[in-house]
Amino acid sequence: MRWARASLVVAVLGLLGAIALAPEAPPPEITIEVWILEDWQPLDFSVVGSVTPRVRISGELPEGFRAFNARLDGRAGVQGGLHGLGREITALFQPVERGWEAEFPVLVGANTIVVTDGAAETVLASATMLNYSPDFEDLNGNGILDVNEDLNMNGILDPDEDLNGNELLDYDEDFIPNGVLDTDEDLNDNGVLDPGEDLNGNGRLDEEVVLPIIAPLDPEDIAYDDLGSAYHRNSIILHFVPEATDVDISEFLRTHKLVPLGLVVDATVEGNPRTVTAQIPEEVLAEMPAYVLERVLNGLDPDDPAFPPPEPPPFPLTLAVLNLVAEPAEVPTIQVAGEQLPARLLNGRAPNQGDRYQQRTGGFDNDGDNPDELDIFWQHFFMDTFAA
Repeated sequence: MRWARASLVVAVLGLLGAIALAPEAPPPEITIEVWILEDWQPLDFSVVGSVTPRVRISGELPEGFRAFNARLDGRAGVQGGLHGLGREITALFQPVERGWEAEFPVLVGANTIVVTDGAAETVLASATMLNYSPDFEDLNGNGILDVNEDLNMNGILDPDEDLNGNELLDYDEDFIPNGVLDTDEDLNDNGVLDPGEDLNGNGRLDEEVVLPIIAPLDPEDIAYDDLGSAYHRNSIILHFVPEATDVDISEFLRTHKLVPLGLVVDATVEGNPRTVTAQIPEEVLAEMPAYVLERVLNGLDPDDPAFPPPEPPPFPLTLAVLNLVAEPAEVPTIQVAGEQLPARLLNGRAPNQGDRYQQRTGGFDNDGDNPDELDIFWQHFFMDTFAA
């Protein structure tokens, strides 16, 4: 199962390059929204706790418009779909008073909704959301224990690989290899937290379990801050307060134009705070590098290297953190995860050498602050995805 667990990643989705907006005409005013917490929200930059999202398209829609669910990793639509636009979902949309609505399954990870003209030659609008599933092994919301459909291991949905007919290249969902679709921690349905069932380590029998979504990052895209530390150039790690809802987090990301690519829900802290790995668009990096953005998001002056900040950042953020990496010549395997193990461990310091490390946690700091090392890295223990 190690290979299946390590493959649970999502592709970096940007603006589609296969088809461009017509340069001779201004784009029509088209709105793409998603239903979150009993209200409509802009779909772009949203974090959505569902893999069966309800989506609304409205505005200046031409007759015969088409809609697609695009994933540049090839997991939507046979061989990437028409023109690489993914699987077509046009037929799912029904007319309503304020546009067109549909509810449909998607895979966990980043999903782009694309609206085109009737010939699917011009993209009229697109928006990207990050979907996660609260139902543990059910990563596409179909209520079925799906098997790995990528028979030839090429990462693309090929003809005859769509075993359940949903036009998605499904993951092997049997993370607890028992042949049953487990949607919570009660693996034997006896209402008791039995040994081996506390998957998120919080000491409770949970009905909701969110598998982490690991953001795939280019290991060669490295930059250096003004103190000489290496970090991933166009990503940043954002820890949010427990009180922050998906709507709060989405509005924050949208305000700062940060594209959510990865997500960890920390069930060991009351309120289940979320940590998001976000992509920083080039237009933002043109104004400031990631290490300056980190300081600004933390409420500091751009030239103030203080870390952590003396005062908490503004709501809903707990802390913005550079996505530190090891230089390829030193520890190349660490790059795969797109994040860095604690510097103390990389430098060979023994467990419990200062900083109140606890022997029973294997050297990872779990002294009660938020975030701490065990909170940040617990998902790798569960999914067996430590790059080293």
